[in-house]
Amino acid sequence: MNTTVLRPVLAILVAVVVAVTAGCSSNGPTLTISDPHVKAMPAGEMSAAFATLANTTGDDIDIIGARSEAAETVELHEMVMDGPAMTMSAVEKIVVPAGGTIVLEPGGLHIMLIGLSADLEPGDDIEITLVLSDGEEISFTAVVRDMPNAQESYHS
Repeated sequence: MNTTVLRPVLAILVAVVVAVTAGCSSNGPTLTISDPHVKAMPAGEMSAAFATLANTTGDDIDIIGARSEAAETVELHEMVMDGPAMTMSAVEKIVVPAGGTIVLEPGGLHIMLIGLSADLEPGDDIEITLVLSDGEEISFTAVVRDMPNAQESYHS
């Protein structure tokens, strides 16, 4: 093969690889998201997103917000006991401890989707973006599920 043709091609390939990887961290992802899912609900109602979040770093990760085109408003929430009843309230942040894991689940921490823009039918996928305190944003796809055991009622 003619090396005078090969050298410019290799130079272009190296430039493309450098450009594509320039924004990538050599340490890999900071937050691993597994089993992301959302409760099926009709348009205009509220729903919630759940997942397991694993912090692969040596520092705590603070999730300070979230957004999705599937809802008018997206908030970080928790369910807590208030006397004999469970109450839901917004939280300023969700902390994923260094090297640790937290579970977003019914009856606990979750991502609240308020004012759904369309019906969330089982099998649908929705995009959610988490906003971290350091400015990093992590997007993921959550599958919509029928969740008969998640009996929280989400009312506006």
